[in-house]
Amino acid sequence: MSLGKMEGQLCFECLQRRIKSDFAERLVFCYGVSDSLSALPLGSSAVVQVPYLSLSLSLSMTFGLMEVGGVLVQMSNPSGEGSASQFLLDYIPSQDHSCLTKYVNEYVGENLEEKRNTCGFENASQDQIEGRVGIPGDETTSSSSNDGQKNSFENSTCNHSVRFSCLKTITALAPIAHVGICSYLSFEELVANYLSGSLEDHILCSLSLLIEGKASGRDSINFLGLLGIPSFEENNFPGSLRHPNIAPVIGMLKTSGYTSLVRPRAPYTLENILHYSPNTLKSEWHIKFLIYQILSALSYIHGLGVAHGNLCPSHIMLTNSCWSWLSICDKSWLGFNSSTRHNEHTDTTPAKIGCCIEGCPSQGLYADLKLSSSIEWHSDFYRWWRGEMSNFEYLLILNRLAGRRWGDHTFHTIMPWVIDFSTKPDENSDAGWRDLSKSKWRLAKGDEQLDFTYSTSEFPHHVSDECLSELAVCSYKARRLPLSVLRTAVRSVYEPNEYPSTMQRLYQWTPDECIPEFYCDPQIFSSLHAGMTDLSVPSWAGSPEEFIKIHRDALESDRVSHQIHHWVDITFGYKMSGQAAVAAKNVMLPSSEPTSPRNCRVPVGINLNYLLERIEVEGEGSMGYQDLLLWRQRSFSSGISSKKAAEDIFSVGCILAELYLRKPLFDSTSLALYFESGILPCLMQELPPHTKVFVEACIEKDWMRRPSAKSLLDSPHFPGTIKSSYLFLSPLQLLAEDVSRLRYAAGFAKQGALKTMGTFAAEMCAPYCLPIVATPLSDTEAEWAYILLKEFIKCLTPKAVKTLILPAIQKILQATGYSHLKVSILQDSFVREIWNRVGKQAYLNTIHPLVISNLYVAPQRSSAAAASVLLIGSSEELGVPITIHQTILPLIHCFGKGLSTDGIDVLVRIGGLLGEVFIIKQLLPLLKNVVRNCIEASYVKKPEPVQSWSALALIDCLVAIDGLAGFLPSKVVVKELIYDGSFLHVMILMQKNLEFAVLQVAATTLMAVCQRIGPDLTAAHVLPQLRELFDELAFSQEIGVGSAPLARILKVSKPKIQGEAQIESRMDLADRETSTVLCNMVASGAISSAVSWLEGESSRSSPENKRPVFSKGSTSEYNPAKLLLNGVGWSIPQSQGARGTKYLIPQRWIYDVHKNPVEMDSSTADFMKHEPWFWFPSPASSWDGPDFLGRVGGVKDELPWKIRASIIYSVRAHHGALRSLAVCPDECTVFTAGIGPGFKGTIQKWDLTRINCISGYYGHEEVVNDICVLSSSGRIASCDGTIHVWNSRTGKLISVIAEPSADNSHLASPLSPVSKVNTEQPNILNSNTLSSGILTGAFDGSLYTCMHHLAFADMLVVGTGNGSLRFIDISRGQKLHLWKGESVDYGFHSLVSALCSCGSDSMQGDGTSASPSWIAAGLSTGHCRLFDLRSKNVISSWRAHDGYVTKLAAPDDHLLVSSSHDRTLRIWDLRRHAPCHLGIHVVRSILPPLWWVVMNWPPQSTIFKGHTDGVSGFSLWGQDVITISKNRIGLTSLSKSADEDPRVLPLKLYVADNGTKNLSVLTSISILPFSRLFLVGTEDGYLRICC
Repeated sequence: MSLGKMEGQLCFECLQRRIKSDFAERLVFCYGVSDSLSALPLGSSAVVQVPYLSLSLSLSMTFGLMEVGGVLVQMSNPSGEGSASQFLLDYIPSQDHSCLTKYVNEYVGENLEEKRNTCGFENASQDQIEGRVGIPGDETTSSSSNDGQKNSFENSTCNHSVRFSCLKTITALAPIAHVGICSYLSFEELVANYLSGSLEDHILCSLSLLIEGKASGRDSINFLGLLGIPSFEENNFPGSLRHPNIAPVIGMLKTSGYTSLVRPRAPYTLENILHYSPNTLKSEWHIKFLIYQILSALSYIHGLGVAHGNLCPSHIMLTNSCWSWLSICDKSWLGFNSSTRHNEHTDTTPAKIGCCIEGCPSQGLYADLKLSSSIEWHSDFYRWWRGEMSNFEYLLILNRLAGRRWGDHTFHTIMPWVIDFSTKPDENSDAGWRDLSKSKWRLAKGDEQLDFTYSTSEFPHHVSDECLSELAVCSYKARRLPLSVLRTAVRSVYEPNEYPSTMQRLYQWTPDECIPEFYCDPQIFSSLHAGMTDLSVPSWAGSPEEFIKIHRDALESDRVSHQIHHWVDITFGYKMSGQAAVAAKNVMLPSSEPTSPRNCRVPVGINLNYLLERIEVEGEGSMGYQDLLLWRQRSFSSGISSKKAAEDIFSVGCILAELYLRKPLFDSTSLALYFESGILPCLMQELPPHTKVFVEACIEKDWMRRPSAKSLLDSPHFPGTIKSSYLFLSPLQLLAEDVSRLRYAAGFAKQGALKTMGTFAAEMCAPYCLPIVATPLSDTEAEWAYILLKEFIKCLTPKAVKTLILPAIQKILQATGYSHLKVSILQDSFVREIWNRVGKQAYLNTIHPLVISNLYVAPQRSSAAAASVLLIGSSEELGVPITIHQTILPLIHCFGKGLSTDGIDVLVRIGGLLGEVFIIKQLLPLLKNVVRNCIEASYVKKPEPVQSWSALALIDCLVAIDGLAGFLPSKVVVKELIYDGSFLHVMILMQKNLEFAVLQVAATTLMAVCQRIGPDLTAAHVLPQLRELFDELAFSQEIGVGSAPLARILKVSKPKIQGEAQIESRMDLADRETSTVLCNMVASGAISSAVSWLEGESSRSSPENKRPVFSKGSTSEYNPAKLLLNGVGWSIPQSQGARGTKYLIPQRWIYDVHKNPVEMDSSTADFMKHEPWFWFPSPASSWDGPDFLGRVGGVKDELPWKIRASIIYSVRAHHGALRSLAVCPDECTVFTAGIGPGFKGTIQKWDLTRINCISGYYGHEEVVNDICVLSSSGRIASCDGTIHVWNSRTGKLISVIAEPSADNSHLASPLSPVSKVNTEQPNILNSNTLSSGILTGAFDGSLYTCMHHLAFADMLVVGTGNGSLRFIDISRGQKLHLWKGESVDYGFHSLVSALCSCGSDSMQGDGTSASPSWIAAGLSTGHCRLFDLRSKNVISSWRAHDGYVTKLAAPDDHLLVSSSHDRTLRIWDLRRHAPCHLGIHVVRSILPPLWWVVMNWPPQSTIFKGHTDGVSGFSLWGQDVITISKNRIGLTSLSKSADEDPRVLPLKLYVADNGTKNLSVLTSISILPFSRLFLVGTEDGYLRICC
């Protein structure tokens, strides 16, 4: 592997000085990048940045604009990955015969040296040295005086292309590059053009016009030619459009002795991915898609008559989405010498190592190194082992082999710390030496902390960061790096005193390893920044130079040489994984982040229909191996264009093999052997068969027999989904504006592209499209984004919608400020599409909480209005329980914390929509509780803003109550608000601790109540309760207006009433309140009541003789009201601004209530029984009171479920035992399976809205053991020894599945008579309720015992009586494969009693259910078995319980929960506690990374005890578990560890109405998580609803 010639390279210090000189010190030098194979800080490339670009970019995210060069530029997303703030600057030496030099000189038009000699290099202004900037191929960039030169150059033959001139070749490879004189203004202009997204925007606009059927011009046709439309051609004439897989060169700037190439910096290279994050390429499809992109770029390059010549992983750049760019900036025709190829002899002559600039201080730094110009690891290792190579040199080679590069702060070269700097190193003393057998992380953290981290983490690990992080590198080099780099990588605020000032402090501060600069470069100690002192060397070193010498000598000492292999093993070797990593406490936390114009001869008939035909993916099965072999035979005659092109194809084969093998296919020995004798390396046998054929074709020994890039692209190795996805996605990678990108993607999708390419290809395209949907700036972009989202929802599978689309929608809803797209998403029609695709559960988990957050988290008016309409419209369909727990309670918990007026409007309108009974039974009790608890909270002094929350919550609550009163008849208002023993308004007015604003709202709403019920009811019910209030006001002292904090929050004004002065005293308020009430009553003819009331007032003797009488719910202390209302109908502002009068006295938006209140009082009970959800109790009794006032978390976190073990409602569902429950996702429908008349199995369908049995299925002749809801289409599967699949809507049987030896009586049809079976059998099965109807003794092994639905594949996996598993295709009603378990010698077969799959019971935030990797089966003997879904083998079997396993569940990929007759519940953590004979090779294939490290430990579990009888079942909700045992339930949590003495808390169920105990034996349980309810079935056939 060639290091490349080091002559002509610059050290990074000289490179930085050169860049400062060329760009007038205005360009920020971030860091230098060493050349591809260099192990030293030498190179010709640097990462640079325009000053203040980061700040400008952050502002552009808000305003979409930035200023570059004094010009306001519209910002875009040029590469589809987020605006790039950093660029790569490549210095290519100018040579007389260089094609690039000639090319640039031609278009610059004037000689740079003459310009600088005339103007003076040092004193030349930017304007003086500025040259003409232009794009090659643009006629305006060339002066007439140079026409003759240009023509001769254009017609000359290129030294590297056998077909075209330099002009055409370079223009085709870098068509968008601006050519000009090197200056800062030129660079700034390049950056502005790139960030504006205008460079290739015209191509995307042309494609959109083509799709829309409009005149589009030639750009779209020419670009499609690059993508293989109609086919890939290798003899086309080059044009001026960039291939989407060739890295864009945006500038070629001429400077003295060099040409500077400017290109955007990609975040990764394929080399980074292979070394540090190989799992980024998630599947075989992604690997093929990457190779297809590389081949497409090579096909284009080879068509120009040139070859890449140095194709390797480091030259394949990857964006964040893993779209590939092939780097061409190191081509020999761009100025470098030809690269050494695999089959050429390598020059091993030592080259002069160092900077090429004469007098450079760094020239002597590496003079003593013995690095050759090639890296041959085996020979270098033996040289080091024999002492012919220093430790420092050997470590540099290891770094290069590991993909680390000097100067790249993310993957910087690493060295060990060998001393701790406490004392001068002395080989004769142990003091001061570092222990190299332990990692620096371990030394810094300590073994105790690492053990704790490993044992308590979800993914066991010791090390949570890189051994050398970017933060550490930049901190080490802080004194030499630009401040802009420090602000980006270390801390946004530059604080020089926070950086370690001494070497010893630096060593103690960091858990990271060292960098080579501390062993060779004394300049690293010198600071370039004012305020940051030089890094101090230890006292035993007199100068940085002396320290470097001592430090380097310590690295090369015998002590270190004898231990360095330990450090190498930890950092680069076998101690990074497996048991060795566990022993060395070096297990890494697995990363979750991925670490990617041409004139063609094409048919003029290309249009939308033609594109849809090309993008269509026909039904694809597995790729035909024979087809691939036939292609292999034909490829021999494909005709590779040249030997150089054949070498590129060889490199493609090696890269493809490395992507599969995770290691290089060849080393130097096997490569030489292959070219000599044709013997392929043994690693070829590890490749999949199809890939092996493809790789063999690419690396064919005879280069003339290797297929061309075009032939490879057309091979059957690439399925149609690859080609259709490539056609759809390539235009999105152009340097264009976001609006153009969205227009193209949405327009093409709307015309049917996603539907045509199929669900799989659409799923693969989604991650590339969704980033541009997240933050549209304009309304036009929002419209296109909305269309694209809708098309993806229509075309993707439900699982893909959950994993891809819902997270994108979440990000949109979480954005603050106005968003037209957010408003569109909050429309009812869009949400219903989500419901139809993924169900209401996924919506409630992911979207619903964010809809509510738009009403209280910095609510924006349009978004809040849309969210409120959505919540109101969906409430009736969701049902009362879900609406209460998922909408009403979250909104009430937002009272006082910034809830918008639209949020209160939601409560009021839902009350009006769901009716009078809902308001009386559900809403008013909750709101009354809020009032009482807020009053109690007002007596406790709390810090702000918690203290103000109580007052603000009271205001919100009063406004909501007043709004709801508008839907109730007058007498109902009197009964519920006044005559229930606690007149809330008076209670509030009598408090002395409440704020002035609260009292104003209470008085305002009180007067509104009086007006609503009329004078007669006011005189009869209101005035008596006001008597004590007015008495207290008359004899109380003046009290101030209220506390300042709340006044500042509310900004309460003091308005005048009818031009009169505002109220200033309590007596004024008493007079005004009395006169207002009396005036209203006089006008209504009810003065007699007022006179009687006043006479009662005058009969008092003294205030001391009359003490107040408090109504229920008021406080025990007498608290007179501070202040009263100064008028009627005035609304008080709340925390989000003034509420209009419509919220104080609302209209009846939905409908009017016409029922007479007197009639209602007499018939309330009967009326409620006919109302939907009549059985659902108000959650007010279990509401947690004032606790919510002190919580600041999200809505979802504020509402824990408090189980009360209370039976709300019971209904007799079956004549015999109720065996199984299955709840539909909407939580409104439940299926019960039990014993019916004649001991036959029956299934009932129940509507929970009114507890009605709406239909049933009666086709079973035996006891039904299990029931499963298969899909939203209404299919149900039920098991009685055979499987019946039937339609729940019609009751029609769809199919019956049974094993061949089953009794024919089990194949009964609901439409035909069947033979009778032994009538004692149901009784026998009924005798053991804990067996779920299955005997533990001898049993027919061919009968099905239980089942589990694999939703990802729409399959049933069914357990049998002989311990086997049968897979069933539901859609076809066909039996698939049968997995046989291990035989157990018990005299009879061990039947399968319970089933679950990996993660099937998880409650993930997005509602997703990933494809499981294993299935668990519980047996009647107490054993558990793990089946691998991929290998179809039993991978583990262990004794889990001492009795019959009754149920299994998998709440997470690594957890298994089991219950048994042995009275225990057990939790198995498969990451740490796996059966001892579980093979490491098997575990690697089925479990996530790091699990296999510990999977050979003996089986262990967390055991939950507490029940005195066998556990017959359980149900999960998050981390909570509800178990059933005999007639009790049990509560526990999965989060309890073995150290906490985990126990189940057994509870008896009580009937809510009368408190009687439930005596029935419980047989089944199911949780309704969103309704906060659970259902249980009993042995005597009852279905009970509990909370």
